[in-house]
Amino acid sequence: MSQLQLSLLGTPLVKHGERTLTFSTRKALALLVYLAVEGGTHPRKTLSEAFWPELDAEHGRAALRATLFELRRLFESTHEPGERAHLLVERDTLGFDQGSLLVLDLRLVESASKQVGRGIEPLASQAHEAWLAQLEQATHLARGPFLAGFTLRDSQFFDDWTRQERESWHLRLHQLFDALSKLYEWAGDVEHAIEAVGRWLSFDPLNEEGYRRLMRLRFSQGDRVGALRAYARGRAVLADELQVEPEPETVALAKRIRHTAPFQSPQVRHLQQPHALPGQPPPNLLDGPFLGRTAEFGTLIECYQRAQAG
Repeated sequence: MSQLQLSLLGTPLVKHGERTLTFSTRKALALLVYLAVEGGTHPRKTLSEAFWPELDAEHGRAALRATLFELRRLFESTHEPGERAHLLVERDTLGFDQGSLLVLDLRLVESASKQVGRGIEPLASQAHEAWLAQLEQATHLARGPFLAGFTLRDSQFFDDWTRQERESWHLRLHQLFDALSKLYEWAGDVEHAIEAVGRWLSFDPLNEEGYRRLMRLRFSQGDRVGALRAYARGRAVLADELQVEPEPETVALAKRIRHTAPFQSPQVRHLQQPHALPGQPPPNLLDGPFLGRTAEFGTLIECYQRAQAG
C-alpha cells in the first residue's frame, strides 16, 4: 500500500507515495484530516450534518458521497493494482484505516509530548542524545500552527474542532521547545540552546518566556548587547501585535542585564562543560528574584566572583 503522509503543523500538506495531492474542494481535505486525526469510525449521518449543515439530509448524504468519490479517485491514481484504500467505507459509517501506511506529524509530536509529561532532567550521555534527537525531530515538524490558514467557513463544527486542536498542539509544541532548550542549556551547549529558542520564537513570536531565556543565554556568553537586543525585539513584537508592554519579570531581567557585568567575553560561543567556568556564575543566576534591587544584585555578583577567585 502506498504511504499517505499528512503534515498538519503549518499549511496542510498531503502526499501519497511520491505525489503531492491537490484537492478540488476544501471539504475533501477537511474530511480526510478529520478522519485521520480523530481515528475510529463515524456515522455518515453525523459527518454529513457536521460538514454540510446548510443542506437537508438527502443533499448532505449526496455531498458526502461526492467527497468520498474524490478522495478515492485521488488515492487510486497513485495506488498499485490491488492495494487497499486508506478509508473504511461502510453503508452507515466512515473511518480511516489505521492499519494503512499513514505518516502523521502529530503522532511524532504526541510521542515526544508524552515523554516530556513524565518529566525532564539531565540524563546519561546515550539517553541524553536519544532524547535530544527525538525533540529535535518533533520540533522541526512545526512549520506553523495546526492547519495554518485553513478554514471551511460554512462548517462551524469543523472550525471549532480546528480551533481546539490548534490550541492543544500549540501547547504541546511550547512544552517541547521549552524542554529542548533546557536540555541543551543543562548540557552546557549554549549555541544549540539559542538555536532551539530561536525556532521556538519563530513558532510563537509572542512567547515571553522564550525571550527571557534567549536574554539569559546571550548574557551567559558575555553578549550583553545580544541579550538586550532580544529584549528589544520581544518588546517591539508585543507592542505591534498586542499593544502591551513586557511582563514585569521580563523588564526586571533586562534591568539586571544592563547593570551587571557580563560573565564571559563575547568571543565565547560554546560551553564545553555543563557547569559555569571557574569564577563565573552559572547562567541561570539571572533567574533570581531581584526586581527593583539592581544594586544589591550587582554586589552579589561581585562577591561571587571574588570568592571564586580566592
